Amino acid sequence: MPPVIDEKLVVKEERVLVEKYNAVKVRHALDDAMKATFAKMGWVEDYTHVDVKLALEAVAVAFAGVGLYISYFHTGPQVDMVLGVCVVMYFLLSGILQAYQFFVVKTITMQTNKGSQKVIMRSLMEKSPPHLYTFSIEWSDGTKHPKPAKSTVSIGKFIDVNGYVHNQKIETEVSAVLAGFNKT
Repeated sequence: MPPVIDEKLVVKEERVLVEKYNAVKVRHALDDAMKATFAKMGWVEDYTHVDVKLALEAVAVAFAGVGLYISYFHTGPQVDMVLGVCVVMYFLLSGILQAYQFFVVKTITMQTNKGSQKVIMRSLMEKSPPHLYTFSIEWSDGTKHPKPAKSTVSIGKFIDVNGYVHNQKIETEVSAVLAGFNKT
């Protein structure tokens, strides 16, 4: 049985027009439509990765601010050590942030929760052939081993010739992938 869409969460949708020859804008439009689909199904987006990145950058900026404050209001050789530590810490934390983005977050489009169930969705546009959109879902019901599923579809299935995104077709595709988890 496919997942049920909660009618209370459904809002009046506007048709989204996207520049169909700009691959980045097409991917972002499809990702946003996927997020909206999960929200309609009652999934709540989890912003843990965004929070970690913001915390790292906030600490890095705090070091930069301390360095700026010290160098502006105090002069002399006694502040060189403090300023050096602040500069090194800023670049070290920025490097950690880039490593976190590259190794941990990678292509995660969103992470959602619904009770004890968790879903991580990744998406990418194929470079060759350029008209394919791939989204993969890792579904977990609280166990240590998430179940993966992947769907690769032509962009033409979700976007018409005029550049409008068809949310109903995206909902159908996501429902089909999620229904596969319920069967196992």
